[in-house]
Amino acid sequence: GKSRLVLIGADGETPLTFANPSTRIHWSVLGNSEVVRISSDDEKLHTIWVEGMKTGEARIQATIKLPGSSFYGSSFTVSAPISVLPKLRILTPSTLLIPPNSESRIETNLDLSSRIRYEIISFETEHNQGRTETFRNENKGVSVSKSGILAVDNTERSFIVLITYLNGEDSDTCCAKNYQ
Repeated sequence: GKSRLVLIGADGETPLTFANPSTRIHWSVLGNSEVVRISSDDEKLHTIWVEGMKTGEARIQATIKLPGSSFYGSSFTVSAPISVLPKLRILTPSTLLIPPNSESRIETNLDLSSRIRYEIISFETEHNQGRTETFRNENKGVSVSKSGILAVDNTERSFIVLITYLNGEDSDTCCAKNYQ
């Protein structure tokens, strides 16, 4: 995927807040340069695009050069780690028939990571009259644990489980799958 990376100070200021127009920012990839590619469409270069090219880790470094200021000739450097992970995939079939009063485990390719969240976002219950009711974010005899264990009671229903990979403060939702 591709993400925007913005250089921001501790109080939310950009490098151009205190510098003059001739301030230059040089971005580079440290470590395995095959992991990410950087590009910019920003003339001042305080924002870049980082694109994951292959699974692995690298560091992005920004060097700010401040010519003509009280720090004439000074430069400041900051870097941040970047991890490129494989795309989150479900290894369990996307539609699964679970017998009443039983449990089943949802498996993903990133199960070894403790950064996966499972959440039931909706389900439907069939009634004898042929009507269907939809419930959202309510526990009606269906639950999913932090490790992806689905538990159902003896009521026949379909439900959707949202699987999210938590990435620091942000999260990347990848898949919502329907189970019965």
